[in-house]
Amino acid sequence: MAYKSNIGGQYIETTGGDSQIFAKKIIANNSQGKIEVTSGEGVFLGTPEKAPKNDTPMVVDAFFARLQNDKYVKVKWAGVEEEIYIVVKTTELVGKTIEINILDKDATITKDKYGVLCVLQDNLDKNGEFSSKVRDDNFAIYKLQMKPSKIDKDIKTWRDKIGITKDKKANLCILVDASSRNPDLKITYLGTNPPSDKTSEKAAKNNYWLDMEGKWFELKRKNPVIIIDPGHGYIKGNTGAVSWIYTYKLKGKDGKEIMDENNKPKTSKSNVIDLPQYVIDNPKLWVISTKEDPDRSERFLVYDVSSKLKTFLDKLGYITFITRERGPLVGADDGQTRKLRIELAKNNKADYFISIHADGADGYVSTGSHVIYPDSDNVQCIELARDIFTSYNIVSVESTSPKIDVRGLQVLSQIQNTTKLKVLVELGFVTTPKDSKALFSNIDSIARQLSDGLVVNINKNF
Repeated sequence: MAYKSNIGGQYIETTGGDSQIFAKKIIANNSQGKIEVTSGEGVFLGTPEKAPKNDTPMVVDAFFARLQNDKYVKVKWAGVEEEIYIVVKTTELVGKTIEINILDKDATITKDKYGVLCVLQDNLDKNGEFSSKVRDDNFAIYKLQMKPSKIDKDIKTWRDKIGITKDKKANLCILVDASSRNPDLKITYLGTNPPSDKTSEKAAKNNYWLDMEGKWFELKRKNPVIIIDPGHGYIKGNTGAVSWIYTYKLKGKDGKEIMDENNKPKTSKSNVIDLPQYVIDNPKLWVISTKEDPDRSERFLVYDVSSKLKTFLDKLGYITFITRERGPLVGADDGQTRKLRIELAKNNKADYFISIHADGADGYVSTGSHVIYPDSDNVQCIELARDIFTSYNIVSVESTSPKIDVRGLQVLSQIQNTTKLKVLVELGFVTTPKDSKALFSNIDSIARQLSDGLVVNINKNF
């Protein structure tokens, strides 16, 4: 058992900081799949560039990862029941068996500090002792299910123990033992903790990884399933509200209309992105006429925001689904097609359903954003409606937001029994020059702000 082993070898401290250690990009292809090592948030980080290059058997690194598109992606947290991998990087140990333990630093789940956490490996109970052979590319991979057993009661017990902690998480680290199974080899361990580290009781141990303040792996109660629903998108009635191509009067340096030889106002045409600020400030005075902008409608806006939102949440490690493609989709925006969106949430046992929309109105002066929550006694949805706009400032939030659903919106009312947390977001008015320009010019920022707000709520509930 790795936890009781007597480890030899000297501690070697790497220098230079993360920005130097993880700056290099390496791609290795082998018969066992593709491993990508690159810099960047949430990406598989492999051998530090300054790791010694010699023939000494070494354990260089160890961390948690998810398998995404045939690549192991380094992650900092997971939810109970989630499938996860531990990746151990070695040198000169191909074909050798390595054992690992996952240790519960604060005894959140186990009885003792640094107690061995027993999860399933390849869906089997290994009593917390996990073993794997080093592959041809020098990596040992451990496929784990982060749960104590297949019994729902046991899983709930873990979630309850994590839920009563202040931060709603258990801090975990990894103990690697390559020596017990290979007594004939003198193995060097490049554990990351300098002996001076006072945040860990095991700082002097060179075969521990992630056992340091800010580095521990976090096991949370659950990794929530999030459905992102960009509204509209169908061939019939697919656009939702629309933005405009504006025909407007030109303004002279004196602030007055520029007149032609017939004493009529000179005009120009523009989409809302290129519309001069003086027109946006006073559209009633300067706009002569409008026609629909085929490139800018609610359908496109909410999909582009939703797609970016999904990207941000994916990078944070959440499980996300989107209800449609950019479109247009076959069919009409009716009860049957909306039901299919709801079914996606039901089939994936979604925890969140976030429907993204934008408003439309006659005239040029309507403005404001708001969030709608279901017409039910649901305190959690009201809190979600407030949280998701925690950072939103692209369009001013109406003073009456959040609002109760008085129309019986299908995507909110018919999903209540399966998804607790659901809201419909109205980002602003695409028909109003002021709101429309802000919305179409800030898609990335909108998605980032919605992501930040949603994470506020996730941290409260998961």
